[in-house]
Amino acid sequence: MFPLQLVVFPGEQLNLHIFEPRYKQLIKDSKEEKTLFGIPTKIKGKEMQYGTLVELQEISKIYPDGKMDVRCIGKEVFKLNSIQDPYSTKLYGAGDITLLDADDDIDYVLNEELIVLVSELYQFMKINKPVSEDAANFRVYNVAHKIGLTLNQELALLSIQSGRERQQFVKDHLSSLLPVVKKMENMRRKIQMNGHFKNIN
Repeated sequence: MFPLQLVVFPGEQLNLHIFEPRYKQLIKDSKEEKTLFGIPTKIKGKEMQYGTLVELQEISKIYPDGKMDVRCIGKEVFKLNSIQDPYSTKLYGAGDITLLDADDDIDYVLNEELIVLVSELYQFMKINKPVSEDAANFRVYNVAHKIGLTLNQELALLSIQSGRERQQFVKDHLSSLLPVVKKMENMRRKIQMNGHFKNIN
């Protein structure tokens, strides 16, 4: 187990800088034994119930002092039943987990709505990020870090096993966030207008 104060979603590319001795050992073991390792989300110093199994793709760089830059990819979501830290003779911890059977049954019409909502958010926030217009291949995991979710909300999304429920979760979030963003944009425009000559009809 490699607890971190972040949520890793399945399919997400994750770059990590490894410097603690226990995690240098974990990466070494993962590479030699070709095993996955778990990243449970940690909030306020405590491991939460959910996390993601991660596959080590490559060790990009090893520094003279043994620190490493590594590339990983998120695989499957798990529920953490218990954790033993440290585990046996290892420096790092290990946990008993249950893999979640997260389905990918999605509503393509709902995906089209999500694409519109995400695009609208980025437009108002002046975020220059491309949004996939392919409703068949759009996945909420691909935008989950880029739509203003809190860490707790990201963790809640990770724990949802139904693809359609994940879609609805993100739609509900965007539907409540967009009016706030629009209100802030209107406020910004009013502030910028301060001092300008106005034509009053």
